[in-house]
Amino acid sequence: QLINPSPSQSDFAPEDFSAMPAPLLLDMLESKLDFPLHAAVKSKRDDVVFLYLSRHFNQDRSSVNQLDSKGEHPLGLALNLKLEGIAENLLAHNANLNSRDPDGFSLLHRAIRDEDEFAAAFLITRGCDVNCEAPANRRSPLHQCAAAVSDCLFSIAEQLVIKGARVNAQDADGVSPLHLAVSAGNSSVFGLLLSHPDLDANLADAAGSVPLWLTLRRVDGGPGDAEARRMCAELVRKGASPDATGTRFHGDSLLHRCARDRMEQAAIYLCQLGAKPNTRNERGETPLHTAAHLGLAGLAKALLAAGADPNTQMTGCLQPSGESDVTMQTAIHLAICGGHRQLVQTLLVSDLSVRDSQGNSAFSLALWNGMVDVADQLLRAGACINEANAEGLSLLQQAVLLHSARAALFLIEHGADIHYVNPSGESSLQLAIKAQLPAVVKVLCQRGANLETGCPLSLALEAGQEEMAAILIEHGASVTPWLPGPEAGQERTLLQQLLDGGQERSAVFLIRRGAEVNVITRGCEDKQTPLHVCAQWGLEGATHALIERNADVNAQDADGNTPLHLAIQGGHMTVVSLLLSHPGLDLRLRKRARRHAVRLRDGVAHPASRSAIAIVDREPTAPELPRQP
Repeated sequence: QLINPSPSQSDFAPEDFSAMPAPLLLDMLESKLDFPLHAAVKSKRDDVVFLYLSRHFNQDRSSVNQLDSKGEHPLGLALNLKLEGIAENLLAHNANLNSRDPDGFSLLHRAIRDEDEFAAAFLITRGCDVNCEAPANRRSPLHQCAAAVSDCLFSIAEQLVIKGARVNAQDADGVSPLHLAVSAGNSSVFGLLLSHPDLDANLADAAGSVPLWLTLRRVDGGPGDAEARRMCAELVRKGASPDATGTRFHGDSLLHRCARDRMEQAAIYLCQLGAKPNTRNERGETPLHTAAHLGLAGLAKALLAAGADPNTQMTGCLQPSGESDVTMQTAIHLAICGGHRQLVQTLLVSDLSVRDSQGNSAFSLALWNGMVDVADQLLRAGACINEANAEGLSLLQQAVLLHSARAALFLIEHGADIHYVNPSGESSLQLAIKAQLPAVVKVLCQRGANLETGCPLSLALEAGQEEMAAILIEHGASVTPWLPGPEAGQERTLLQQLLDGGQERSAVFLIRRGAEVNVITRGCEDKQTPLHVCAQWGLEGATHALIERNADVNAQDADGNTPLHLAIQGGHMTVVSLLLSHPGLDLRLRKRARRHAVRLRDGVAHPASRSAIAIVDREPTAPELPRQP
């Protein structure tokens, strides 16, 4: 095989040439092969190699560093075969200790890759470049030793360090030997590196990760947990900062990163190593904020025990999403937003009066998120049930405006001030009516809410909410409240207001609940009763209800008009019929112009002839009205 690679020579071995004289063997190798020096090395014949070098050293010194067709170097072959004498001979004839193969790897890189301690030791002790970089990834021999998952390369690493290997060398990704040692769990090389006085334990890679971070990732309660904890402690003793931050992570400290990756055990251990619990990132977020957001109750306890301030407010948004982003949140705000009930219990030591950028306290947030059980905890911990927001709305009023009957009822049941009036002059009862929350209206009435101020009954009926109106009346609301009239100095009843506004159904409801039916507007000269208004506008249902409630069908306004006069003038025949059917109707009443209710001279030709006929049928002696123009 040494002289002919053909299959017929495949059984030859170096021993087959052991007895052949050196000159003869060398002549044969040179005549048959393109790379006789390589073959001479493979023959393990020191004398043949020496003879080759003696013949060619003065004529062609490059052959000693020539690579064969497989990219092998004569020195590399000698070292692979543990032929120290031949290797020394090659070195004596200018063999290059730092020769590289076609892929750019040095002899030392290859020796370490193959875990060849003999070759590596030979190269190192003879003065090879211990800081040579591999192509592409730019890793040094020390990187290779550190990345080994076993201790097999420790002695090589030790020799490299003795010979001046750079312990802080960084590869193409900024990774140092220390990064690799902790990632691989290579405790021997790890210890070797930590013993070096020049080691930078805080060196970050291109991703912004320091060695301590990589070690913390292995603190997970698994089989390697104890060793990882030991490494963490040793790194900190060496000067690794437990508060290291990186610009690639929005200023997150190691505690932030552990929490964000849900590495709770690692974060708790980091607290024990002295990490500062109140470190803030670019958003003003502390590790406690992160723990609260993710529901890490164990970490939150550890942080508080280490001195974390639960009242620190973020200056930015945890998850920016638009114009409505919330800032100024404390940890308990985030715990409530995330629905982390157990964590809220841990954070009850917080100042519960602190509000976020939207004016919400922890208590109000619990209510708006439907967490009444948490709200109850917060109340018992000292939360204020009557707090008001920047607009002066109490929590009860805010709950009503949010149409949250559950929250409103909770607040009422726990003693919220139901009589509070906001700067706009509105009570909780008024707002509950506007929000159409009958259950809340009922409880407010039961608890003694003021039923007169602002006339809640008016709000209910004007909105057509008869259910709520019935609740108000049931609990004592007056069915004849007086309200400001249409002009200054005037007052009218709610019934009159409803009729003037054409809200007949609500008016009928009020009439049947006992509203006074014969009142007139105070401060107004027209002297019209509700029945006058119904007759004038043809409100048949309201007319019927008023008559049922004994409204005065003969009442005369300032001009002497009775309801019948107005109904006839308006052509409202159904109303006329309803009035004529009343047994107490007096058809002889005159207006101020001394007209009676009808004139008969024009017979059926008059526009009001049907009314006239009906009146005559009822009262044959009724006098005539003057002819209309």
